Amino acid sequence: MIVVDTTAPVLTIPADIVAHEATDVLSSVTIGKATATDLVGVVSLANDAPSTFPVGTTIVTWTASDNAGNSASGTQKVIVVDTTAPVLTIPANIVAHEATDVLSSVVIGTATATDIAGVTEITNDAPDAFPLGITIVTWTAWDKAGNNTSAEQWVTVVDTTAPVIINPLPAAFTPRDMPVSFSAVVSDIFSIADISISGVDCYKYTKKGKRVSKLDACVQEVDGSTLTISEAGGVDTIITWTVTATDSNNNVTVESFTIVTVNPGKKKK
Repeated sequence: MIVVDTTAPVLTIPADIVAHEATDVLSSVTIGKATATDLVGVVSLANDAPSTFPVGTTIVTWTASDNAGNSASGTQKVIVVDTTAPVLTIPANIVAHEATDVLSSVVIGTATATDIAGVTEITNDAPDAFPLGITIVTWTAWDKAGNNTSAEQWVTVVDTTAPVIINPLPAAFTPRDMPVSFSAVVSDIFSIADISISGVDCYKYTKKGKRVSKLDACVQEVDGSTLTISEAGGVDTIITWTVTATDSNNNVTVESFTIVTVNPGKKKK
């Protein structure tokens, strides 16, 4: 009687690995060990696993062979996943950008990101121009696996620029030019909250340089932001006043103006 062995080894393979987190583009994975038993003895037990595994599913085939040349095979799934978001580095907050207009252009910088699987996109929701105050810009980085991470950059636009007061009057005028009105002209990026005129004074100097008040003879009226001079009190009278302008962001400009009455024959052009 010839006795033959046609029975394959009994092969037990490791369990599937279903969610191994990627540590690199190709990750090392401990897949475990298979075992096999056979009546006449197992001569080999091998697998075709790669040394490192890509993201996704890899099928590992295990094969056991006995002394009679019988073999048994089984497969093990190794699933490597990437659930790690990119590492995002965003520009520093901008804390005091001076406004150049109602909406100001601001250079906010550039974000960078790194990821095991590679970064596919970096976006932000910054407007084309920034209003006064704080605007929060959200940066987002995406990787090839669809993971994303976000971070916020604060952009603060401030207005510390005071209004500009323009003097529309000539340096001098003659008594026959009366009445003369001065309306304060103010410019500012933002709106003007208040304009006021104060401290109106009229005086002249004698030939010896003595200062003489002419307030009693100087007829003038302040109406809001307009000063009207109806009578200056004669030739060589010096009239001074102060304009205070405040914009909507509480920046203030204070400026003094002076005009002189001259002899009609000496009126400056």
